[in-house]
Amino acid sequence: MSHLKPDDMLALPRVHWAARDTLKPGTIEAGIGRESMLFYVEQGQMQTTIAGETFQSQIGTLLILPRGLSYHQHIEHETQLLFVFFAPCRFEFEDTPRTLQIEPDDCIVRWMRDLAVLQTQSNLQRDIIDHLLAALLARVRQVEGRFSALKSLHPSVAAVVQWMDEHLEEPATLQSLAAQAHCSPSHLRALFKQQVGSGVLRYQQDRRMQRALELLNQPHLSLTEVARRCGYNDVEYFSRLFRRYHHIAPGRMRRKQ
Repeated sequence: MSHLKPDDMLALPRVHWAARDTLKPGTIEAGIGRESMLFYVEQGQMQTTIAGETFQSQIGTLLILPRGLSYHQHIEHETQLLFVFFAPCRFEFEDTPRTLQIEPDDCIVRWMRDLAVLQTQSNLQRDIIDHLLAALLARVRQVEGRFSALKSLHPSVAAVVQWMDEHLEEPATLQSLAAQAHCSPSHLRALFKQQVGSGVLRYQQDRRMQRALELLNQPHLSLTEVARRCGYNDVEYFSRLFRRYHHIAPGRMRRKQ
């Protein structure tokens, strides 16, 4: 975990710079940084070397570099990046360099884009940007936690969980999921119940309802589109199911948020 003393930590992470940029081919040398960094590759690829260890970053890769490290990056082809430089805070955040694969529609990517835009608005209150960064880092920790949990699961269960998490909008049956996991439906059902604590399709439904909460925070999406992205073509059925899970109608939840 971070080597900083608690008294040195900020109540919120502090954004020093956020931007969207296109890097030309070449090598970037960086000395010991006083800031932590997030790099997300939107197009292209790059190599980052830290203390002899090389991290490959391609489209969809989030590279996390804690402060106090020197590194160099090699760009072979023109590469488009989102990046955020920030001072850490009291939130726990591992101080080891690492990468995550992030879907382009994940809120991590959306919020990095928002920070790049907000950074240019001089009349914006400072704490608005820092609170958005705090939410972004919390989401990073959540994704890392899910990846860690996957590693502890039986390979068949992990494969099904990962597929469902990445394809919540697609229909699935126990038989089709078992075929992907290369086991029988009954074996998958027993493994899933033992390791996850619920049925396979119940888990999928739970994740869809969690995803619905996230999508309702995007005001440009209609309820029909939110339902579709959660795997429901019938918006009325989606609304009833959402109300059963969250004890509030999706439209009212959106207004409340």
